[in-house]
Amino acid sequence: MSSYIVKVIPNHVKSIPLIKERNELKNQLRMVTSNKELIDHLYDEVTFIDSGSNFEGIKCNHCLKVIETEWWSDQMEICSLNNFNDISITTPCCNSTVSLNQLEYIWPVGFARYVIEIMNPNEDEVIEIEKLIKNKSYKLIRAHY
Repeated sequence: MSSYIVKVIPNHVKSIPLIKERNELKNQLRMVTSNKELIDHLYDEVTFIDSGSNFEGIKCNHCLKVIETEWWSDQMEICSLNNFNDISITTPCCNSTVSLNQLEYIWPVGFARYVIEIMNPNEDEVIEIEKLIKNKSYKLIRAHY
């Protein structure tokens, strides 16, 4: 059986919301998701927050050319050697210096130290989550496993 997990992460890679803000957000998420299972993680290091089988590819955020997955994977490996403390890369298409987090992923992914995961929300709940975080400094990632 597959799982659908909606992940909410801060927009800024190294940002860790204060406990009060985390608790407020979790309570708001519980209210809009009919108390679906909700788990939050605080990582010691910046972590790649993936979209599972939703991952379909990457484009350069400057020239919008498709970036080969193998090249991206190599860059991920290089950046992981320093625990993603520096995720700046130079794109192969237009030689732009960008962050791995700035690339355009076909299904959003991200890098974060903090994540909230909501298990198996329905589409109406996801729309409410998007509304809830719209004007906050958070990003939504939809993952299937």
